[in-house]
Amino acid sequence: MQNSTSALMNLKAKAFVVEDEDLVAMLTEDFLEVLGHEIAFSAATLQTGLEIAANEHFDFCILDINLRGERSFPIADILTSRSIPYLFVSGYSREGIESRFVNVASLPKPFTLQALERAVSTLLTK
Repeated sequence: MQNSTSALMNLKAKAFVVEDEDLVAMLTEDFLEVLGHEIAFSAATLQTGLEIAANEHFDFCILDINLRGERSFPIADILTSRSIPYLFVSGYSREGIESRFVNVASLPKPFTLQALERAVSTLLTK
C-alpha cells in the first residue's frame, strides 16, 4: 500500500508560487519539490504575479494574500477565470479574505510539509 506522500507524487503537477517573503517562498518550493511537483513559476510582487497568472501555463497556485502591502486578490480573480486551482496562504486569519473567496482553501503560515501535502492533494483531486 502506498503512503500519502508517494500517492501524491504520482500527481506531479506544475506549481506557481506567489510569495513575497524569500525564505517562505524557498521553503514552499522545497516542500512542493519533495512532494514531487515542479516549480513552473514564482513571483514576489503583485505585478509579476498578474502577468504570470494571465499568460503562463501551470497546474495550480500557492498564493500569499499579502504581497508587500498589496492584496493578491486580482491574481485570484485571474486564476478563477482560467479555472486554475489555487489556495491562499497567509499569516492572517480567514477574516482577511474577501467574501467572494470564502470557498477557496487556505493554509495558515507557518505550515508543515504534511499540511501543505494535504492542502495540495485536496486541491488537485477536486
